[in-house]
Amino acid sequence: MSKAMVDYALIGRRIRYYRKLRQMTQAQLAEYAGTVDNYISMIESGYKKSSLEMLVSICNALNITMDVLLVDNQTTKYLETHSMIEELFSDCTKEESMFVIDAMASIIDTLHNNRYALTKTDL
Repeated sequence: MSKAMVDYALIGRRIRYYRKLRQMTQAQLAEYAGTVDNYISMIESGYKKSSLEMLVSICNALNITMDVLLVDNQTTKYLETHSMIEELFSDCTKEESMFVIDAMASIIDTLHNNRYALTKTDL
């Protein structure tokens, strides 16, 4: 079995992306995550490998899940799709999220109930 390689530069770029999406400075993220802005800078640029504990703190500060940071290091399509959904929901309120989830559940239910009518040319 080969050892999995973690691309910390990709993780850093995702942290930077979500920090900017949240309109946070490195200093603000550092304060929320319990570290210093210099350390956040080094993580974002890929010069420093973050501990698991710090990644969890950063995720909590950015209101994202760990899989959002690690998706580029995984090969499964599920995580890629999950990450895309996470991005879409990132600016939604809880009520908006529940509305969208209910709508998605209805669509999936309709698809399942009408599978016989669907063909590949319909999709």
